[in-house]
Amino acid sequence: MKISSKTTISQLIDTYPFLVDFLVGYHPKFKLLKNKMMRATMGKMATLKRVAGIGEVPLGTLIMGIATEIEKQTGESIEIDKESETESFTDAT
Repeated sequence: MKISSKTTISQLIDTYPFLVDFLVGYHPKFKLLKNKMMRATMGKMATLKRVAGIGEVPLGTLIMGIATEIEKQTGESIEIDKESETESFTDAT
């Protein structure tokens, strides 16, 4: 899987369900992901860029954390869109 600023939470969680717990533990503002209904509705629209903005964390840092967790859990190497590594969450506004 390739991860970019446009990757949605639904895309990630559908492929890697363990990311729910990872993201909830990553930042307190992400605890809403525990709610299945919230994931089903907002998860389809919530891109990683938007999520980084909500959590006020650098987009590249969030993406690298997710990629590292996927590799740790599955052994799968994740391709990261190079532009996403350097984007700021403030670019979304």
